[in-house]
Amino acid sequence: PSQVAGLLGTKVGLMVGLWVAPIGIAAAIGLVGYFLGAVATHVRANDKNLVAPGVLLLLSLAALVLRIVTM
Repeated sequence: PSQVAGLLGTKVGLMVGLWVAPIGIAAAIGLVGYFLGAVATHVRANDKNLVAPGVLLLLSLAALVLRIVTM
């Protein structure tokens, strides 16, 4: 339940962050951290399927970089 709330919060934060840069940056940092944890969990579990969390991590990084660049 807390993971769902966290992801929902970061998604709402990204949407609000389109107009309020600091909120968007904080939300993007939260998503990057979440997906870094997802990739680490897959690696620790010896799961070879890293495509889904890897792609989502890259998208989160892109959102963070673009929000910082467009401030």
